[in-house]
Amino acid sequence: AVGIKGDKIASVGTLEKVKLKMGENCEFIDLKGKTLLPGFIDCHMHPMGYINHLLNPDLTNIKSLNELKEYLKEVSEKRKEDEFIIAYNFNEQKFDEAILPNRWDLDKACPKHPVFILRYDGHIGIANTKALKLLELDEHTLVPEHGEIRKDKQGKLTGVISEKALNLVFSRISISDDELIMAAATKTSNYLAQKGLTSIHGIVNADSRFKEDNRQTDEFSLFQSIQNNLWQDCYAFIETEYPERFIELSKRFLHEGRSENKFKIGGLKLYLDGSFGAKTACMFEPFTDAPEECGFCVIEEEEIYEKMKVAHNNSFQIIIHAIGDKANRIA
Repeated sequence: AVGIKGDKIASVGTLEKVKLKMGENCEFIDLKGKTLLPGFIDCHMHPMGYINHLLNPDLTNIKSLNELKEYLKEVSEKRKEDEFIIAYNFNEQKFDEAILPNRWDLDKACPKHPVFILRYDGHIGIANTKALKLLELDEHTLVPEHGEIRKDKQGKLTGVISEKALNLVFSRISISDDELIMAAATKTSNYLAQKGLTSIHGIVNADSRFKEDNRQTDEFSLFQSIQNNLWQDCYAFIETEYPERFIELSKRFLHEGRSENKFKIGGLKLYLDGSFGAKTACMFEPFTDAPEECGFCVIEEEEIYEKMKVAHNNSFQIIIHAIGDKANRIA
């Protein structure tokens, strides 16, 4: 038997022992032969990313280019003209022909709305022509280091944007208002609880990525604001371009840390390369379906090493996103 007081396990042992510990007025719950398990831990989750996905069109179940166009057309018909549409979780590997859509494909579906769709891995997306104009991206735009704004053989933008260049998109997009975020957080927590998840190892970005609109929009600040809406404990790994930001946050929560706290900073999250689907995983040899590409690192070796030293010298864990074989060798 297991005895529970509040949200804490107070006693474990035989039924008689637990009864004695809990007292006569405790409530008895008979599982009738079912198995009681400890809470599960999701060891890699982007909690604010999941919450944000709930607030926008979801492309998870789209299985063809035509289906994608039809879905986006339906979404646009419910939006005001010129309202920016961002949709998440598309996967071209589910299509009959596994080729990334381009801006002209999206133009056919939504000629009057700026549209951006992000692949499920979060490393690459596609903007339509109206979105490119709104984002002020053209053939002469300076491409951020370790990012891509892809062009076709004629030098025209295809709408495909990857890695560090994605910041050019998100910095112009406003996030949902606080009430919607709170509601989505509650929905997320309930869903995780239904799956038996009581703790998560969460990747949380501490840098402002979205348009600020006179409020803090970094994931760390937003995650702090929804703590009361979450059942789960979070062991967080902080993603940031600025090591001093990581140290400042870590020291603050280390000093505030208590055993009953639901949030704890565990370490620093770093990215070395991209993903297989985006063809940005750093490989020794070319991709079989893209013989001219080997992917690339999204950070210089010297820079990532300096960030690693900051975490190591302050006794924090380090986790590195490294997908390609060359990236793993470097890591």
